[in-house]
Amino acid sequence: MLTEGETETSQTIEPQAIITATPIEDKASKGETAIERLKGIQENVGQMFELAKEEGTLVNEFFNTLATVLKPFCEVLEVAVSSLPKIYQTRAIKAFLDRHGRLILVNKNGEVETLDLTEQRNHDVVVAIVDDVVAKLETLLNAQRSKVEKRVKFLTSVTKELQKIAKVFAEI
Repeated sequence: MLTEGETETSQTIEPQAIITATPIEDKASKGETAIERLKGIQENVGQMFELAKEEGTLVNEFFNTLATVLKPFCEVLEVAVSSLPKIYQTRAIKAFLDRHGRLILVNKNGEVETLDLTEQRNHDVVVAIVDDVVAKLETLLNAQRSKVEKRVKFLTSVTKELQKIAKVFAEI
């Protein structure tokens, strides 16, 4: 209630204190949690090591197989710069993949850079370009098949005509 001369704003209101309590974990419980996390980390590291090892084996096998397939046709395939990771797209104007897993980049400044794609640090580049490489391989093999088909058709015609001539000579 207000006394004479007091205004509503001069009255002081004290806020109520709110106390919240959170239970404090004992040190042994925190230690057990840390140990469980470390065990999980150790398991993840082990799995990462195994996966990295398998990835390395697969990348090496990929390039060994590619070398075998490309050997009769070419030493290098041109790779679309647009298929490269962004970091290389910004500086390269041409890219070539040799049969042994080396990516040769011709940069805008004229410098030539070579990446060994069999190295683990470059496996992301392998994944980025594999679709383009397979498409180029398909084009190369289709073109080669077409060349062989044309030669077979030509040689079939020539051989038939030559056999006709041989038949005439055989009858003489």
